[in-house]
Amino acid sequence: MGSQQKLNPLTLYYDEDCGFCKKGVYLLTRFLQLDPAIIKTAQSDPAIEAEMEAHNSWVVIPGNEAPLFAYPAFVALVSASPTMHGWVKVLTLPPVRWVGDRVYQWVSHNRSFVSKLVAWVKVDTP
Repeated sequence: MGSQQKLNPLTLYYDEDCGFCKKGVYLLTRFLQLDPAIIKTAQSDPAIEAEMEAHNSWVVIPGNEAPLFAYPAFVALVSASPTMHGWVKVLTLPPVRWVGDRVYQWVSHNRSFVSKLVAWVKVDTP
């Protein structure tokens, strides 16, 4: 998977107005060792921003594939990880997927609260 990722890197878009979203994207890409990954604000592309708002979600584009949102986007990131891709089978089991969808939905509807919870976390970002 790693060599394919280098040919077609992931592009992750997050809401620039969400501190948790920015920290989360940078922490995940480091933890999952997603290098190279392209990280942009959703507001940098009007079409992506519209998708983000329509789905109330970050947007992950794996290489040249269709955009993914919410929990499936997270699974795509794990799938692209050179060290964690083995977890995809577990993450896509129906009960795990159900929990993942609910957790993502809760976080996406409570972003300002979650941002306050993680305000103390320092993440080096460009």
